[in-house]
Amino acid sequence: ALGVLILSGCAATDAFRDLVEPKVELKNVEVKEANFQDVRLLFNLQVENPNAREIAVDELNYNIKLNGKSFSAGTVSENLKVGAHSS
Repeated sequence: ALGVLILSGCAATDAFRDLVEPKVELKNVEVKEANFQDVRLLFNLQVENPNAREIAVDELNYNIKLNGKSFSAGTVSENLKVGAHSS
């Protein structure tokens, strides 16, 4: 998820009006550790920025479902930049 951006003035909001939401795709899941109490998983995601400007990703909110039921949910704080028209 993208961080909240608060802008003032019409000129500033016009500059961001045409931003398109980035696409996020799950590329791979790896089991890093498993025991009788928990499982550590590594999710590899690809974030595609279709915009003509760089975007910053401050945090990622996730909700993992198994058979339609919530399995795990949370937020990961990450300072990541995705270049214009790139992933």
